[in-house]
Amino acid sequence: MAQPDLLDDEMLLALFNGISFYNQRLDLQGLVSLLFSTYLLTQIFSGVGQQVANRLAAGREIFESRERMTQSYSWAVFISANVAVELVSQTLICIPTFAAWYFPTGLYRGGDDSFTATERAGLVIVLIWLFVLWSSTLCQALAAVMPQSVMAVQLATLMYVLSVVFCGVLVQPANLPRFWLFMYRVSPLTYFTKGIMVAGLANKKVTCSAIELIRINTPYDSNQTCGEYLKPHQDSKGGYVDNPSERGECLFCPASEVNTVLNGFGINTEHTWRNAGFMAVYRTVSGQYALKQAEKRIRVVAKRLTPYVHGHPGSSIWLLMGFAARTGEIAYIAYIENGAGEAYNAAGEIDATTRRIYEAVAETLGGGTAAKTGVFLVRFATMGNRASSANARKKLGWEPREKRIVDEILTGLYVELAKSLKKPAT
Repeated sequence: MAQPDLLDDEMLLALFNGISFYNQRLDLQGLVSLLFSTYLLTQIFSGVGQQVANRLAAGREIFESRERMTQSYSWAVFISANVAVELVSQTLICIPTFAAWYFPTGLYRGGDDSFTATERAGLVIVLIWLFVLWSSTLCQALAAVMPQSVMAVQLATLMYVLSVVFCGVLVQPANLPRFWLFMYRVSPLTYFTKGIMVAGLANKKVTCSAIELIRINTPYDSNQTCGEYLKPHQDSKGGYVDNPSERGECLFCPASEVNTVLNGFGINTEHTWRNAGFMAVYRTVSGQYALKQAEKRIRVVAKRLTPYVHGHPGSSIWLLMGFAARTGEIAYIAYIENGAGEAYNAAGEIDATTRRIYEAVAETLGGGTAAKTGVFLVRFATMGNRASSANARKKLGWEPREKRIVDEILTGLYVELAKSLKKPAT
């Protein structure tokens, strides 16, 4: 289930958002503020992602180290159980998150016969529910195939950033370069923000504040009232006249209905539940992808580097390239040949202790070096390297090709290096 501290983070983020945009008026600035409040509500993605990815990674470690060996349950059952648990958990999360944000912002006000206040609130709950479910299943799908939860969270965050940048809030779709319109259309947050705004604001009236009213003077020789003078413009462009019966200075509001303002952001208010349907599709696809990886038994390959490596002295490039090639080779073989949970050590030898290596270095240099290493290094030198490569040799057919490290120090190219070090400086 979800961790309490992360649950608090999500609800507090929604509450802080709601208080920051508390009881917004339905004027032009209020509508833009509510749109950005909806935009900021998507920030709960990061909390959901870190919670889900870290929890799945921790459970996977237990599965790979214990449950897979005992065959208590399969990888498919493990992934399915995680998806089911998060389904219940995120369902419980969305209710207080909805209440902490929806009511403080004032979106609950209003409603009409065609779209009642109850239906509006229900649609917002469904959209928030689908959003947190999409967030959790997306992060689960990535965490299931990534060797570390940090990588899964970073990739999920990148996908979130791309979705939120092109959702039509920061840049309206009409102003997007034609090449990037596809990002606007495929972003799930496009339909989330659209759905929230339609549910909270569709079919409502706009009342401009005093500073938003446009002041227009009628012609000096005209006997028309403000309402009569501005009626042709009002009929073609919309809006309303705040003082229709007066003459001289007219006060004009460029919008009279919320639907007109929302249409400017590419939001069609005629489709009330369609956006929820799109969000359901995204959630279903991400959930099915996560379960599909379980059926395919997607393998996670994590390479842990050895405490020390050795190669030709004086050639660090050879050392790094050769070591990278060998680790890449064993990782590729492990990925192709075996399932999740297997551990393979590509160790050329297991009987060469750090102490023996120090002694070989001292012998090659003429003695005395090991005695000067100090208490800490002497204790460190007594540690052994017991990373057996028997599993890699048996199951993968892997064999080391390089010379053993102690032999290399005593009889190999390191001897020439030691001689050069002992030569007096000129």
